[in-house]
Amino acid sequence: MSVIVKDADHKIWLYCKGADSILLERMDRAKNPEIDDTQRHLSTFADEGLRTLLVCKKEIPRAEYDAWFKRYLVKRFLLCI
Repeated sequence: MSVIVKDADHKIWLYCKGADSILLERMDRAKNPEIDDTQRHLSTFADEGLRTLLVCKKEIPRAEYDAWFKRYLVKRFLLCI
């Protein structure tokens, strides 16, 4: 599940919640050195029978957001016809 928000400084953020197996494989290890520690903690939780979810965020450059939003509007329009 994801949501896109604009903060008070007009930065655009993507927040995402989901299964660790899916989200961890999409993360950039170079930018997230804590991934290995996180995986160790998740393994400990799993060994105890606990279920986990991860929450991540990423700043989206305005140009990237604008291109995505344009495609989103076209798809929504085409679905309405």
